[in-house]
Parts: sequence; structure tokens; C-alpha cells
Amino acid sequence: MDTAATVWETAPSGTKIAFKIAMNELNDQAPNDEFLIYEATVDGSGNFTIDVPTNSDGVNVEIIPDDFIYDKKMFTYEYPSWISDGTERTVYSIGSWNVTVTTNKNEVQDFDY
Repeated sequence: MDTAATVWETAPSGTKIAFKIAMNELNDQAPNDEFLIYEATVDGSGNFTIDVPTNSDGVNVEIIPDDFIYDKKMFTYEYPSWISDGTERTVYSIGSWNVTVTTNKNEVQDFDY
């Protein structure tokens, strides 16, 4: 009998996600070390949307989710059901990653902490 299970919870409402674009990706005359930063906020369902500037050549966007602390729900299996075992305070952290976006394209990013 299986006594372990993983239940996915969403990031808490209000979690911030930053989107970093080098200005020279949009304008060849811009300095190499200047960036535009856009921000989205996770809603109560764990979703977010954002519009970023782009062009037909494509723009590299670095996605940087904030870390967060959350009380992870814990359960123990006691035949014949799962029993709440309280919570465990956990720090969730994920590194950044890059995507390339282009004009008239929707990019969907789903990620797990």
C-alpha cells in the first residue's frame, strides 16, 4: 500500500515574478549594461500574465521568480485515509531562466519550486 503522495499547491497570492530585458535587445544604440524590469504578481489561483516589449527578431527575457516562505501542509497515512499532520515552514526558491519572445507570440511558462 502506498503511504506517500505529492499534492501540488500554488505559489501564494502576491508572489512577485520579475522579467528582465537588456535595453540593447530593443534598441541597438542602448548601453549593454542597462535593463528594463517588468513585474507580475501571482493571483489566488497561482496564475500571472504579463506583456513585455519585443520585436520580430526576438527578445531575450530573464524570468526571476521571488523566493517565498510557506507553511507546507503535511499529512500522514493512517488506514484507511490521510490525516492532517499540521504544517512545516518551508522556503521555496527557484533560479532564474531565459526565454526568447517575439512579436505576436504568446509564451506560456509554467514552473515548479
